[in-house]
Amino acid sequence: MPITKVPNTNKSHRNMFCSRNDLRNEASVETFFVDRLLKSLNYPDSKIILKESLDRIHIGRGRTKEKYRPDYVLLDGGGSRRSS
Repeated sequence: MPITKVPNTNKSHRNMFCSRNDLRNEASVETFFVDRLLKSLNYPDSKIILKESLDRIHIGRGRTKEKYRPDYVLLDGGGSRRSS
């Protein structure tokens, strides 16, 4: 049986914002990747609504709907509907 080489996962793969090793959990992905991505796209803070400021919304999951709170909502020129 031939031996298959397994890629070395200890290498630090990088994107333009951070190292893959920095992305260990949801909070680190938000801090080291998403926040930096939005900043690099010159997305204004006034057009970003964070999870803490959002109400739960209903989303479709197949035939059912469930309440969900997204981590971010990005507004465009038309704005976004938010429940009060």
